[in-house]
This record gives sequence, structure tokens and C-alpha cells, in this order.
Amino acid sequence: LADGRIKVPRDSTFPLAEASKAHARMEAGAHIGKINITAARLEENFGLREALFSNRDLSDGFLRILAIIAQCVGPDRVSLFDEIENGVHPELAEKLIGYLIDQSKEQQIVVTTHNPMLLNFIPDELARKAVFLVYKVQGATRIRRYFDSALTRDKLGLMGAGEVYVDTPIQQLVRDGT
Repeated sequence: LADGRIKVPRDSTFPLAEASKAHARMEAGAHIGKINITAARLEENFGLREALFSNRDLSDGFLRILAIIAQCVGPDRVSLFDEIENGVHPELAEKLIGYLIDQSKEQQIVVTTHNPMLLNFIPDELARKAVFLVYKVQGATRIRRYFDSALTRDKLGLMGAGEVYVDTPIQQLVRDGT
């Protein structure tokens, strides 16, 4: 798309980079709880030259993005991605988050991360509703909306969600939420 977000139709050909006219073809077999990528092929057109790559030639990050896309276009209505930024080039992380936000209109998507800067790629109104803090108090796991706290709510209009996270000590939020 013109704004740099990844747009993926619900078929087996995924446009990944308009500039190089890159296309990846993936044949995926869905299994309960996982996606099995049996073959991947990347075709890139550079002027008059065409380059073909097998899945053995592709980086772990690229294969991870393909698996995430395959999961999102699959039949499941809930997807969980743990530490989504692992192996993904930092410049692609924003596009990936934008893609997941678009996909969240059709399914529930849960993303975990230890990277607060990924929160900056989420619009403030969505961050208010969709960012949660998961923590333990005396062995019991607790969860709460991150921006429901007075410590974070007012900062969000002045800073990005990731900056608010970095600026607010977790221990203060835990004490505030107990």
C-alpha cells in the first residue's frame, strides 16, 4: 500500500515489497495449533532479471513473517504470536503491526512482546483498549489494561505508547493495580 503497510489477499500469493515486485508463493498445510510450511518460493523481478529462492535461502525472519501471514489468512479465528519481533527486521516491525491491526477486524489477535517500542506503532485509541499488563502478585497472575492507570492514561496524549511504557516504572503500576 502507499502508506507502507503490508496488504495480503486471502490466497496463496502474498505481495511483500512493491519496489522489487517481490512475490512469495507458499504452500501451507494447516494442522491443529500450528502451521506447517512445506514449501516456500520467492520470486523477485529486478528489471530484466528474475531471481528464484527456495525456503532454505530465506532468512528466519522472512519465514517467520510468512508463517504469521499464513496464520492470519487461515481458518482460525484466534491467533497468538509470542514475542512477535523476534527475527523480524526492525524496519518491517511497523508494517507487520499495521498488518496485524488490519487483520484484527476479522479475527482476535493476541501479541506478546518485551519490546516497548512496538507499542508506538499502535494508534493511541487502540492502545487504550488493547494493551494489557500481565504481572504476578504473590504467585497469582494478574492482567489489566495498561492505560487504565492514572499513571499512564494522561501520558498517552503526550507520548507514544512505547515511551509511556519506558517512562512508567512497572512496580508503580503493580502497586496501583493491587
